[in-house]
Amino acid sequence: MGQVLIGGLALVLVASAAAVAQGVQIDHQPVACAVAGKFPRLAARFSPADAVAVARVFFQGNTGEWYSVAMKAEGADFAGVLPKPKKDLKAFRYYIEVTDKSLATARTAEFTTNVIASAGECRGKMMAAALGSASILLQGPAGVAGIPAGFASSGVVAGSAAGSTAVGAA
Repeated sequence: MGQVLIGGLALVLVASAAAVAQGVQIDHQPVACAVAGKFPRLAARFSPADAVAVARVFFQGNTGEWYSVAMKAEGADFAGVLPKPKKDLKAFRYYIEVTDKSLATARTAEFTTNVIASAGECRGKMMAAALGSASILLQGPAGVAGIPAGFASSGVVAGSAAGSTAVGAA
C-alpha cells in the first residue's frame, strides 16, 4: 500500500508540474492593419483568465527599442491601447505577453502591423480597433525617448522606464 501511495503521489506531482509549465494560454488574432492617427486597441483572451497577474502589449516603431502598455480585463477579453501611429510610420511590430500568478510567462509570436491612412486600405484583413481618444501609460526602456519613434505623444499621459509599474488605461 505504501508503494501505491508513493506512486500515486508521484503521479500527482508530475501532473501538477505539467499544469504549471503550461501557464496561461493566449488566444489572439494577429492584427494586419492599424489606422494612422487613431489609437490601436489590441485584444486577447487568456485561459485561465483568473490566473493572469499581468498582461502587456510590447511594440516597437522605427527603432529597435520595445515599449509596452498594460492590458486590462474587459469582459472576457483583455485589451491594450497603443499610442497613435503617425502617418509616416509604415508598420510596427508587436507581441503580447502574459504572466500568471505563479510567475510563469507566455507570449505570442511577433507580428507586423501595417499603418494605413484609412480603414478601406486594410482590404478584408484583420484591423485593430481604432479609438479616437485614450489615456495611455507607457513603459519603455531606460535612457531612451519617452515616446517610441513613429508614434504621436498625444494621449500619452505618462511614461516610465522598464521595471517600474505602469498600467494602461483606455
